[in-house]
Amino acid sequence: MRFFYFFMVSIFLLTVIISAQNLKWINYSHAGSVNAIAEEGDLLWVGTSGGLVRFNKVTGESLFYNRANSGLPQNHVTSICVDKKGSKWIGTFGGSVAKFDNKNWSLYSDEYSTFVTSMAIDSKGTVWIGTIWSGLYKVDGNRLISFFERDGDPPVNQIHSVAIDNKDFVWIGGNEGIAKFDGKKWIAFKGNPESTLHIDKNGYIWIASKNGLEKFNGKKWVSYASPFLNETTHSSSIAIDLNGGIWSCTDTMLMKFDGKKWHNYKPSSGLSHGAFNYIMIDKNDVKWVGTVDGKLVRFDESNWSISEMSNSGAPPDFVSSILVDNEGVKWFGSESGLTRYDGKEWTTYTKLNSELPSNAITSLAVDKQNNKWVGTQNGLAVFDGKNWKVYKTLNSGIPDTTIRSIQIDEKGNKWIGTESGLTKFDGANWTVYRKEDINYGYNFSYIWIDRRGDKWVMMADGIARLKGNSWTEYKVSDGFTRCLAIDDKDNLWVGTSDKGLAKFDGRNWTFLNYSNSGLPDKNVTAIAFDKTGNQWIATASDELLPKVSLSKFDGTNWTVYNSSNSAIGFYPIYNITIDLEGSLWLNTDGILKFTE
Repeated sequence: MRFFYFFMVSIFLLTVIISAQNLKWINYSHAGSVNAIAEEGDLLWVGTSGGLVRFNKVTGESLFYNRANSGLPQNHVTSICVDKKGSKWIGTFGGSVAKFDNKNWSLYSDEYSTFVTSMAIDSKGTVWIGTIWSGLYKVDGNRLISFFERDGDPPVNQIHSVAIDNKDFVWIGGNEGIAKFDGKKWIAFKGNPESTLHIDKNGYIWIASKNGLEKFNGKKWVSYASPFLNETTHSSSIAIDLNGGIWSCTDTMLMKFDGKKWHNYKPSSGLSHGAFNYIMIDKNDVKWVGTVDGKLVRFDESNWSISEMSNSGAPPDFVSSILVDNEGVKWFGSESGLTRYDGKEWTTYTKLNSELPSNAITSLAVDKQNNKWVGTQNGLAVFDGKNWKVYKTLNSGIPDTTIRSIQIDEKGNKWIGTESGLTKFDGANWTVYRKEDINYGYNFSYIWIDRRGDKWVMMADGIARLKGNSWTEYKVSDGFTRCLAIDDKDNLWVGTSDKGLAKFDGRNWTFLNYSNSGLPDKNVTAIAFDKTGNQWIATASDELLPKVSLSKFDGTNWTVYNSSNSAIGFYPIYNITIDLEGSLWLNTDGILKFTE
């Protein structure tokens, strides 16, 4: 047994934010995975990948918190604790720890504590925080205190779980094993927990293992193999009921070990949900299980029920494209299909309920008749609101079914970028500009058409113009070109990864970056122009937690929105779409709407 002596360095940043609805920003998100559940009377506080949910167990009502309407530092919530005063402590992935006292939000953070995995509160009210890369922290008053080891390696730095025993000793578990802190020294133990640590009323440590459960009595480990597990299933979370039964969840079922026998429980076949991810048992011995698709499952050992933890019908994964049609309806393309939002209702079209050739949507466009043209990974689809028509290589002149982009010119011709080149469709005839006829570095994920009818596409390090049947290439970047846009004066704007924003007036190039403009970063990820001529530019720094910004440039002045003054987090913005009322729709952490 080796002892580890630590000193504590006080590093803290405390910011108090009054919770108020920010009407300028609205976050439409899918809950994603349910990662944490904490009880407070009749309420459950549910942490999801899309935000925090206050769920009333009696009425079933939900209240949603995210960066747009609260002081939550990031939407991805990983852990929750409720202290004796009723304050909620919320650990996040990328935003450290927030405290919410039902009115005010306080942020506890330093540059290293951003990825929180687990929290626990001892009998004195001290909050202990485990992080994935920075070891253990604790909150003492208004201070966030980090533990650093004087000599030798810390027992556990990549912490998965934190627990407090009946002597107020702190236990942590992670990749390097398990360790106990008695307030003065650390003691390291062997063990590699597959799940959170739980401590029973006898002070025994329980963890999930590949075969079932393991118990540590302070001296040795005892294994309890489950007959319901195999090589393809494992326990992701455990909890202890009022009778001392140890519950764990796998992808498809709950298991209970009563000290002698194993029992398993599966939901009825009529309940639709994703894999189980997290289990919590409340004061009435009711089991609450979070799923990877944003649902909260209730089980009282007789009946099952399910509640939705998403605040909207937004897609559960990355939104690749956004379209506003001629009637102002919003359309979102993702790996989960095509989603329609009319301001009240959300409808998602997939291969199961429509004629979409693939659920993987890559691009969207709308013609003058309000037909939606939908690019997918397996063909081109047209939807008039009722009927679908699908184009593939066998029934059209498309050279490839992997559609990357769609643009429609003034004459109604559709220009379609594919893996194999650029294709024009005039409603009857197809004209193909194959990739082998042009530079192999062309990237047809962006197509823009100027007022002269010239087509602009991206290359790996520049852009190319198709004028008639001739191509002209322009090298713009030593890195990568990210995006294209054309303003009302026919100037071409190119976002790059290394040189900021490039403007081409047909003859000359001008570059804007953080050294000669108000642009906050050189990596430009999206560009758009509103009706009044304002330019909107998204940027993201190249680091583990990107500094993401949305900048407005009116030709003279710059206004920058980022994590300090808006609902923008650290997820880069790759699409800016402006609706008929002038609001911006951004594909960042979920879908973010901004009305200036």
